[in-house]
Amino acid sequence: MPPFRDKAKLYYECHITLEPVYDRRLEIADRTVSYHGFRMADPLMQKRKEDTPERSAKDTFCTARDKSYRNLEARMYECVWDLQYAGFQVWRYKIEDTLLDVRHPPIMEEFPRPRRTLLEYIAGKF
Repeated sequence: MPPFRDKAKLYYECHITLEPVYDRRLEIADRTVSYHGFRMADPLMQKRKEDTPERSAKDTFCTARDKSYRNLEARMYECVWDLQYAGFQVWRYKIEDTLLDVRHPPIMEEFPRPRRTLLEYIAGKF
């Protein structure tokens, strides 16, 4: 087993999923997670630009990032404990190691051209 790596190449990201909460309870959850450096996700989901926002009835979640796994893990457990103590049902929590994060992909001309494109591969050209 490889040795444990506390520092991420980019960052670790933690997600805590709660029962759906609204209005005053959402404000309380937001204050609770903010204390631990987490941010509540916008409860109004919009899958496509042309869609109108609709409230998620399935769950509520918050996220946090850190370069240190141990720091993020400690903050996560403290946050989960405080949420449960405040009466919130925590359904899931997880920490992910982010290896690549591209928000606005560059224009195709800026990418190095692959040895062969998919179309060339299919056509048998190299």
